[in-house]
Amino acid sequence: MSHELTPVIAAAITISQNGQTPTLALVKAKVGSKMPLPILVAGLQRFKTMSESEIASFSAIPNMTPINAPSSPSAIEQQVENMQKQLISLQEYCQQLGQRLQRLENAPREQN
Repeated sequence: MSHELTPVIAAAITISQNGQTPTLALVKAKVGSKMPLPILVAGLQRFKTMSESEIASFSAIPNMTPINAPSSPSAIEQQVENMQKQLISLQEYCQQLGQRLQRLENAPREQN
C-alpha cells in the first residue's frame, strides 16, 4: 500500500467506525483540503476493497490518524506567522543564490 494513501484510509476507517459510510466529501473533510483528489479517490477505493481483518490490522497501527489541523484560531495564526518567516528566509536565500550565480557567471574563466 502506498504511504500517501495511509491518511486517507485512516480517515475512512475512522468515519466507518463512527457509523457513517465513508464518502469522498467526508474523507476530504477529515484529512484536509490539501490532499490531491486522485489520492483521496485511490485511498477511498482501497478502503472499500479491504477485508475486515485488514481494517482491524490497519487500525492497530499506532499514529495512523489523519493530518492534524490546528485546533484554535491562535494556533492557525501562529502557523501562518511561522510560515511567513520561513518564506522570507527562503526568499532571502534564493536572492543570495541568484547573486552568487551571477558573480560566478560573470567571473573570468580560467583557460586550460
